[in-house]
Parts: sequence; structure tokens; C-alpha cells
Amino acid sequence: MLTILTISLLVLNFLGMIFLMVKNFSSKTSPDHRKILETQKLLTREMAELTMAIDHLHQSIQQEAEQLRTEVQSIQSSIKGNVQQELLLKERYREIFQLEEQGLSAEQIAAKLNKGLGEVEFILRLKKGALR
Repeated sequence: MLTILTISLLVLNFLGMIFLMVKNFSSKTSPDHRKILETQKLLTREMAELTMAIDHLHQSIQQEAEQLRTEVQSIQSSIKGNVQQELLLKERYREIFQLEEQGLSAEQIAAKLNKGLGEVEFILRLKKGALR
């Protein structure tokens, strides 16, 4: 009798567990729960798309930054070269420039420095072009 009672209790306990599992399963498939799951899936998908878009933008920004760095370096080199050329020009022809600043004409400068008129005029034109 005790074994029948034990088996009956085990069967009732098993049925109770099945009942709870069915109840729990049916509550998970309720319309509200399904709506929540659908919303969660949608949000997860949108987050993945946004993450991909952010990564793409980040890569684009890095590429543009590298291009700008290259352009800046090129401009700096160009400026440095121009400054060096201007300094070289000023140093090499300092006397001509000083005489011009004193108000002498190209002819007078050429005569005073014993240089050709064409050379002096050319140097003065280079100076004016370098100052632009």
C-alpha cells in the first residue's frame, strides 16, 4: 500500500510539474511576451546596423584624416622650400636689394655693381614674384 501511495504521489508530483511547465510555456507565448521578443529582435538588429554604420564612418574619418595629414605635410614642405628659396635669393643678391631699397634704378645698380642690366632686372623681377 505504501508503494502505491508513493507511486501515486510521484505521479501527482510529475503531473504538477508538467502543469507548471505548460503554464510557464503558455505565459511565455502570450501576446505581450511575443511583442516584447519581437521588439527585442528589432532593437538588436537596429543596434547591429548602427554599429556597422559607426564602424564605416570611423574608417572613412580615419582615411580622410590620413589624406589631410599627407596634404598638410606636402604644404609644409612646399612652404619650407619657398622660404628657403626666398632666403637664398635674399642672401645671394643682398647688395642688389639694398641698393634698390635706397632708391637706385636697375641701370644705376648694374653700373655700381658692375653687373649686366638684364641680370639686375631679372633678379628684381624674381624678388617681386617671390613676394606675391
